Amino acid sequence: MIIDAHTHVFNKKAGITRETEAARFWNMETSGDWLVTSMDFAGVGKAFLITYNSDDIRVNISPHDAEKGNLDSALSEEYGIEIFKRYPGRFYLFMDSVNPNKEGCYGRFLANIERGITGIKMLPGFFGVYMDDERFMPIYETCERRGIPVIADTSYWYVNSPGFPIQEPGGKDFTRHLEHTGAVAAAFPGLRIQMAHYGTPQEVGPIVNGGEYKYIAPFVKLMQKYDNLFVDTAALPFDTSPGYPFPDVAAFIKHLCGEIGSERVMYGTDWPYFCNGVSLTYKQGVDMIRLCDLFSDKEKYDVLGGAALRFLADKA
Repeated sequence: MIIDAHTHVFNKKAGITRETEAARFWNMETSGDWLVTSMDFAGVGKAFLITYNSDDIRVNISPHDAEKGNLDSALSEEYGIEIFKRYPGRFYLFMDSVNPNKEGCYGRFLANIERGITGIKMLPGFFGVYMDDERFMPIYETCERRGIPVIADTSYWYVNSPGFPIQEPGGKDFTRHLEHTGAVAAAFPGLRIQMAHYGTPQEVGPIVNGGEYKYIAPFVKLMQKYDNLFVDTAALPFDTSPGYPFPDVAAFIKHLCGEIGSERVMYGTDWPYFCNGVSLTYKQGVDMIRLCDLFSDKEKYDVLGGAALRFLADKA
């Protein structure tokens, strides 16, 4: 079974305008219905569905839209849950909005467990903290004890950007940034953590399209040190690639498999941001691996679903 390990859905009809971070979606369908249709056409059996609310990505939303009363309906956890229920058996539900700056964060996390979530997604940088913030520790302990997997988007590529909550006066340092996640992996060896967006390195184009893998070396080193870390390939730079069948992108995924082991490399799209008809279709994203002679049969099995099942502890 093919599994997409990183997707979102947005209810544009509820109020997303051209001025929100979803401006790129204006001429694209972002509904859960279209995602399932795309999955069906590509032969993708299941996907990780990651919810948002406007608080999670508020720094990417214009002040005009941040004041709109219906914005939370567009960037809505409830809409994600609605899609999850509408298509039983098609999604693993991961809830975002783990904001340590809000009172009751841990209680909200426990309430989401009771709602039947598969796991959680951490987006700490958007709240001005790192993965090893002490307020997250009770959450990690509970996840480890209860076998709940965690997706970590450490957002290194946003650090020191204008308006982003994390500003590092001494300059950005990828190795230092990754150490925050390494501390969590070390403290909770039974906690399965998916590193979203292949670690969010800064030099995405040179790494993926230029083959300058030295820039991803700190991330590879981290992955080699902790076997409870997994990685997804969501948000690859297809727009700067020569085009389908994307040999440069395939070569990068092959590099990750060789350095980390395909058993921990998960195919992901970050749909609808990617693989939604702009630089490539959803099916082309899958065929880039499924039909590529660069990968062994084992690597294809792992990347397109086997690694995701391991991350989920085989909760097929």
